[in-house]
Order: sequence, then structure tokens, then C-alpha cells
Amino acid sequence: MPTRGPLLGVFDDAEFPETTIDLVPGDTLLLYTDGLVERNPRVPGDAGLRTLVASLRADDVDGLLAELERSAFGSPPDPLPDDAAVLAIQVVSPSPGGADPEGTGAPVLVHAMAR
Repeated sequence: MPTRGPLLGVFDDAEFPETTIDLVPGDTLLLYTDGLVERNPRVPGDAGLRTLVASLRADDVDGLLAELERSAFGSPPDPLPDDAAVLAIQVVSPSPGGADPEGTGAPVLVHAMAR
């Protein structure tokens, strides 16, 4: 579910679209900058990233990002013409607050990488 908006930190009164999704245990939310998919010959656009992520076999967020990093940047990593950052958030157990918006939220694993 792509959501696009203006550049962060560039425009004073920028308005950003909001998207709401429900995540359940086992779901992983992957956030990334355009440097991962633009001008990266290993990851040709958003569709290429979807195909790449679907092919990865890691069971946890750390393994997922390690595999993604090897596939997207090479080993040893190739230099890219743009910076790239990825944030992965994996829900690991049910939310103690349930669907209550005032609840504490679901326990998650978070992993980030930057090039």
C-alpha cells in the first residue's frame, strides 16, 4: 500500500497523507527511502523490491534485513548513487491493549539499516 507525500523537511507547511493498517503477529512493515529503489540496478523500482522481499526466506526482522542488504547492495556492498535507508518493524506478539487505541501497542522488533 504505497503512500507518497512531499519531501521531509523541505517545505514549511507540507501536508502528508495518512494511511491506517492493522498489523498482527507475524506481519512486518518495511519503510524505505527512494535510494533503495531508484537508480539501484539490483532493485528495479517498487515492483522489483516487492519481488525481492517476497523471495527472501528469513523468519525474523534481523534476518530479513540481512538478506535484503546482501541482495540490494551486494557482498561486499556496491556504492550507490543515492543514500538508502530501510526500517523494518515486525509484530511479534498480540497487543496487550487489544484494539484499544489507548493501549500500549503490540510488542515489536525493530531493525534499521542505512547506506
